[in-house]
Amino acid sequence: MVRRWVVVGGGLLAVLGACSDDKSRRRNSELVVDQPAAPPSEPSATAPENPESASAIAPTGPLAGVGRRYRVAVGTAYFFDNPQQSTPNGKYLRRGDVFYGEGEWNGFVKTGFVGPAGDRSTGWLKRQELSTAAERPATAPAPAATGPEPPASNAAPRAGSFPPPAAASGARRAVVQTDRAYFHNTPDLATPRKAHCVRGDNVRLGEERGAAVYVAFTNWENVTTTGWMRKDALASVR
Repeated sequence: MVRRWVVVGGGLLAVLGACSDDKSRRRNSELVVDQPAAPPSEPSATAPENPESASAIAPTGPLAGVGRRYRVAVGTAYFFDNPQQSTPNGKYLRRGDVFYGEGEWNGFVKTGFVGPAGDRSTGWLKRQELSTAAERPATAPAPAATGPEPPASNAAPRAGSFPPPAAASGARRAVVQTDRAYFHNTPDLATPRKAHCVRGDNVRLGEERGAAVYVAFTNWENVTTTGWMRKDALASVR
């Protein structure tokens, strides 16, 4: 089974966190956001209150929804070490972040994340705090592309479409040549996000689809944001 790794907050690399916002900021940097308030204290994950909660820690069969695409629907979605009501482990995703799950169990969704040192771990997010995200909107207009867009039936997530930051050494690079270059969730550029880069920011280039290219931007705090960006907003760096 191919795992999909995402990057979380709390000092870790954010997968789809904000690259910058509408406020002024330094060059080659991202908006520094306040840490979310600590969630209410709940029973310890290592000491379940009853046998029923203890049995929920370890799934007893195959997980449902493997490879399903999710979007965070609340302000902050915290990670749990086990698929049960317990104390979050401090890592989190923000509203609008998109990731691929490794399966659902007991009202939680399992997914992976990469730590600052490149260590890979897994965690659980509450299903009720997430919504399923289509690979691309069914009514999205056709993009002005130089090549044909793959059919929706082939739009399933693909492993290795862009390497994680730890494996991106030697990747092609570009510099933002417009005042603002917004990140998009899909290569048809129909779903812009608030996250964006500004003129002069350096990005790493990945897969290309039509008028879009998948990029990764790492700010001065070593936080990485990824997504689709317009090719004409970038100038290649040789």
